[in-house]
Amino acid sequence: MTTDPITGEDLSNPEVRHFVVESEGRLAVKIYTESEETGRRCLDIGIEHPGRDLRYTLDNPDPNAADDN
Repeated sequence: MTTDPITGEDLSNPEVRHFVVESEGRLAVKIYTESEETGRRCLDIGIEHPGRDLRYTLDNPDPNAADDN
C-alpha cells in the first residue's frame, strides 16, 4: 500500500495505479497517484533549493537559548 501525495488517500495495489516519474536515472522516483490529474499536480510542485530558495534558518541565535553541550 502507498499514499497519494496530493490527496492523502491510501492506494492499495500500486502496481495497477497511475504513476509519475520525478527526476532521471538512478535518482528517479516513481510516485503513485490516484489519477492522472493528481500526478500532474504532484509534478507541478516546485523543488526547494536550500542554498537559493530558503530565506529562513532553523538556527536559534538567541544567546539565552538552552545549549545541549
